[in-house]
Amino acid sequence: MGSPKEQHAEERATFSLQGTLPRLPVPTLKETVGRFLEWTEPLLTEEQRKKTVGAAEQFLAPSGDGLILQRALEDHASQGDLPNWLEPFWKDGYLCNDLPLPVHSNVFYFLESPGKGAVLEQAERAAVLALRGAAFYLSIREERFPPSMEGAAPLCMSQYRLVFGASRIPHRGRDLLRNMTSTEVEPVRDPRHMMVLRKGRFYKVPLMDSERNLCSAEALREVLQEIIDDPRPLLPDEESLGLFTTWNRDAWARGREMLLEYAPEENGVLLAALEEALFVMALDHEQPAALDGLAAAFLHGDGRSRWFDKTLHFIVTPGGEAAINMEHSVTDGSIMSTLAAHLTFQKEELSSVSGEDASPSFQEMSPVLSWEIRKLLRDAADAYDELCSKTPLKTLVFKDFGKDVIKSLKVSPDGFVQMGLQLARYRTFGHFCNSYEPVMTRNFLHGRTEAIRTVSPQSCRFVALMEEKACSNEDRAAALREAVEEHAARAKLCRRGEGVDRHLYGLLQIYRQKGDSLEIKGLPPLFLSPGWQLLLRNVLSTSTSAPKGLQLAGFGPVVEEGFGVRYLIFSEKMHFCLSSRVHLEGSLERFREELLRAYREMRDLLQKSAQGE
Repeated sequence: MGSPKEQHAEERATFSLQGTLPRLPVPTLKETVGRFLEWTEPLLTEEQRKKTVGAAEQFLAPSGDGLILQRALEDHASQGDLPNWLEPFWKDGYLCNDLPLPVHSNVFYFLESPGKGAVLEQAERAAVLALRGAAFYLSIREERFPPSMEGAAPLCMSQYRLVFGASRIPHRGRDLLRNMTSTEVEPVRDPRHMMVLRKGRFYKVPLMDSERNLCSAEALREVLQEIIDDPRPLLPDEESLGLFTTWNRDAWARGREMLLEYAPEENGVLLAALEEALFVMALDHEQPAALDGLAAAFLHGDGRSRWFDKTLHFIVTPGGEAAINMEHSVTDGSIMSTLAAHLTFQKEELSSVSGEDASPSFQEMSPVLSWEIRKLLRDAADAYDELCSKTPLKTLVFKDFGKDVIKSLKVSPDGFVQMGLQLARYRTFGHFCNSYEPVMTRNFLHGRTEAIRTVSPQSCRFVALMEEKACSNEDRAAALREAVEEHAARAKLCRRGEGVDRHLYGLLQIYRQKGDSLEIKGLPPLFLSPGWQLLLRNVLSTSTSAPKGLQLAGFGPVVEEGFGVRYLIFSEKMHFCLSSRVHLEGSLERFREELLRAYREMRDLLQKSAQGE
């Protein structure tokens, strides 16, 4: 049973509290620039720091560009029809990026086994997953799902409107979005089917009848089993249309144009079926080996039976393991965490509901391809195979302890994990690097995330003392606690919308859109400074999720010289997915081993300190 406030929230309609949410504030320019200098200082040389300070002073000067951009951003934020001043800028940041979605942007979430850990065979797991997903969608559509709360405060629910029946559409220069609230292309009105992918082929499978009654789990399982039992081999690369979604966006946009020009009716119907589907379901035909292999399959696979443009993409292996692959432009991990818990811990069994289409069938749909399109698909396959081959993943299941032990030591679990990442990374490379951790800002209307910069003077001091043999354990423990406290303080600022990255990014976007009309001559030096250039490269990119319903989550490195780290903190253990480019694979393995060492040392340090040793 929840608290009285939580119980009251559960009685409310899904979007009933949206009107109570505050708008994302625009922080003062002086405060943001001050934090920018503070948060970047530990990573800059003295010369770089002086250049950054000089650019910041010029930006803040009464005649400087900063005040002009700040006033323009405040005017932008005051628009009555704009729920969140950051939203259009943030969306463009994704949609204008030409890099392939898999590895570079999409995130995977490896789901727990349903119920009490029962292992389901592939067709049954996929059927249960699909129907629970469809039931979740109906609860959002019919506003039966309770608003999410953080304590007594509501969280924004707008992202839930953008997940189902949603797709990113390749378009030269800037991709488009199609979903139930779309203003960029025709909205998806009433999605009721999923698209199943198997061995490069596409199947349209209805999940509900015209009255939105779900089909039975057993009937759907039989349909999926029939698709699985098809003895035909994997399609050759030149016929595996899903490979287009693994490619850079402008090249895929060209391919999409060619598809619609060559066979507008047949290919248009297929693309519409994919874009309008509630979600896609990949039924893989090969079983990955061990946890590292599962992570690779869920992050990227071989691309032949994937459609990475879909916001919601389920994957089920022959062994019954299941995952979500999420397209990131309109949603974040907190939504996937909620969905994962629903998919794996729903108490009620799905009931069979009679309707016009209570017993689903399926329709295989195939593209019509010219030789030019086939050649492009082969090119996409070559590029994707190279990308995957140069992006190793390593997993770590840390069983020594988890959240319960960390909390007993009276430190924040997330701050503890982040300081371990700093220590392990320093021991691997011998220097600090720009590090990133997102913080959810759904406490604001249409909120997304803000960035904690996890390297601080306190974290650097803690790492230095850990490497200093003559230092006492008492001093090390004190330094660790101070570093974790600083991390928590920065997280609190970010949750209040008072971080650094998003505000400065908004000012930069205002310059790009209105610089000429504002009579600003050239890019302000702040955005050419060593400090800003540092923030553009997240060498250690980290993130976490609520662990309920999940076994693992992961993403690729965001820069060539970087690591990607996704972690889950359970009560008695911690799971990590680590990624890099292949030239750093040896360093990634050492980093993995250093994490084991760091967390054990940190626990022992705090325990001894608490005991007065």
